[in-house]
Amino acid sequence: LALMSDIRMAARDAALITVFLKRGLIAEHGSSWILPRLVGTGRALDLLWASDKVSAEEALSLGLVDRLSEPENLLSDALEYIEKLAVTSAPAAIAETKRLVYSHLGKGYREALIEANVSQNAFVARPDAKEGAQALIEKRMPKFERLGKDDIF
Repeated sequence: LALMSDIRMAARDAALITVFLKRGLIAEHGSSWILPRLVGTGRALDLLWASDKVSAEEALSLGLVDRLSEPENLLSDALEYIEKLAVTSAPAAIAETKRLVYSHLGKGYREALIEANVSQNAFVARPDAKEGAQALIEKRMPKFERLGKDDIF
């Protein structure tokens, strides 16, 4: 289930393993969908079939995780990453970028480019774009709008 996260962080001493087949089960919890997207088809099949332990360093090189931390710093590093995003990035832009990335997984380049251009044109007109530009000019941190409960991307 952790593989379904947008950003995956692991402690340097962590190990990952898939054990479905060793228990007489098939790959479940979406692993047959996400693993090929993260590591490629052949490596995904190898991970699922062989059920070998993968070190955190290998998981990083394979793309199973995005960041490594010392075990005692994992939570604080994760919080620091989230706090950095909260301070430096517009929540609406984060949400729309996530939507576009996942939407584009099943699309060709041209279709994805058109969709991204339409979205970008809409975002240029948002107050966050003005605030981002003004903050850059004034050499200060931007103060972006919060997402409301009705904001859907």
